[in-house]
Amino acid sequence: MLVEHVLDSQNAGLLESVLLPFDIYNDSAQQSLSVLRQCFLYDEIEAEVDHCFDIFVSKLCEIIFTYYKSWAASELLDPSFLFALDNGEKYSVQPMRIEAHIGFRAQFPLFMTFNLRSLISERMNKVFSDNLEFLFDRFESQDLYMCDSGKLLTSHHKGKVWSEMQSDFLPNFVLCNTTQHFVRSSRVPLVPVQKPSFLHAKPNFYCGTEELNSAHQSYTRLHGGFFGIPHMFSSVRLLGSRSLPWLIRALLDHISNKACHAFER
Repeated sequence: MLVEHVLDSQNAGLLESVLLPFDIYNDSAQQSLSVLRQCFLYDEIEAEVDHCFDIFVSKLCEIIFTYYKSWAASELLDPSFLFALDNGEKYSVQPMRIEAHIGFRAQFPLFMTFNLRSLISERMNKVFSDNLEFLFDRFESQDLYMCDSGKLLTSHHKGKVWSEMQSDFLPNFVLCNTTQHFVRSSRVPLVPVQKPSFLHAKPNFYCGTEELNSAHQSYTRLHGGFFGIPHMFSSVRLLGSRSLPWLIRALLDHISNKACHAFER
């Protein structure tokens, strides 16, 4: 509980000494062997240390992941969007000193040598892998006009853009002359587009914190409900210069085939 309080408080002075409470276990283990000569008591202390240390590493990884995810999300917020807000400064992320105990390596606790950096790296790789998989799945479950929120994804998902263009955008969107945006037609599509169910996760799997999640959602809603220039630029960034000609060629072929079938009828 003491270590968890130190991690939750994010106090710079306390964080540098976050491992000191484990000295209590060291002293207890030494007393159980050298004074009480009770091996079973040492085993109990060792089991509790393993459990507590596992929780400590897990909690520390979550804090580190949330911190850097929040920092990245804060940097990605549009400056004009922040300027229009009265409290835009609350979305800035304050620096946190974590390097001191990330590189910690010692014979501790209970005379066991460990490398905290290695343990954190192993768990962080797993968290990043799960987060990327979640973001890819979430991207697959969204409409094409939400593509602006997926601008950090790779061209591996160019098939998603093509599928949305073919099955949803071309048959169901019309150009609004007033706004020069493509908007969804009021007519009901003959065949509804089947998409994966929308996924939900912890706040740090999105933008780090609830406040940053809300800010990015508000900004995304400004570009929702239509397909326009921002979405085109995001699609180009997503696909890359090599895949863009392929998409244009595929769209032209698809439209040509549709037109030929219509004339044949």
